Amino acid sequence: MTAEPLRDATYKITLDKTEAAEMPSNGNPREMSRFIRSILDRLAAEHGVILPEGRLLVEVFLRSDESLVLFISPLDAEQDKGDLRYFACDVTGIDNLRALCGALSLTNEKCSIYCSDKHDSYRLVFTGSDNTTRRICTEYGDYCEISPLFAAQTEEYLIAIAHNNGAQFLSKILD
Repeated sequence: MTAEPLRDATYKITLDKTEAAEMPSNGNPREMSRFIRSILDRLAAEHGVILPEGRLLVEVFLRSDESLVLFISPLDAEQDKGDLRYFACDVTGIDNLRALCGALSLTNEKCSIYCSDKHDSYRLVFTGSDNTTRRICTEYGDYCEISPLFAAQTEEYLIAIAHNNGAQFLSKILD
């Protein structure tokens, strides 16, 4: 199991094929609840993460390699006071990628970068405040706010180049 914090108390949990096979396949709510509880217990034991008490939103996505990706967020937690949201921006060409990474690295935004099998086509998935995001994306092209499903599909179908500090990393090596 791997755990990646996305924001505040939201986590992306990845279970390999063997771990995913433990998920109940009969749809029984009690068995599913026990399975989710076991994941939360492992999250606490292995990663030291304790989610707030209350209701949780759990989104589960089966990947083509039969592993699972889960997004777990507390529903009852106080909403983030900031204006932080998640976005994706598609760019074509290494020059555009270099420029966008440079702009994002100056803002210290967390950014993961993917490429597609199309020649010279890239997708950046990043967090940012409205003002920063609008300014950067307007300058470099099409963008959209993303959901956990969109993030999971990006990870599933595109090739990861860099995670989290991707803009800072690529801006240094592309110069």
